[in-house]
Amino acid sequence: MTSTEKLIQRICSGVGQFAERGLLDEVIVYIAPVTLGAGAPLLPRHVELRLEELARNGEFACARYAVLPGP
Repeated sequence: MTSTEKLIQRICSGVGQFAERGLLDEVIVYIAPVTLGAGAPLLPRHVELRLEELARNGEFACARYAVLPGP
């Protein structure tokens, strides 16, 4: 695993911890047309999301999700 992949993994783990504590109300994801191999989950924990907005910015897509309350 590269240092960049490790950094992204740590960031996603932190976001998952915020979501577990109810401290996250939206997630904005930028999507680039790049092949990432097998890929990995965006968040290391299950978080219920609802797509609120989807826009294109040149070659990229930007998706804004609302975080839904957990059980």
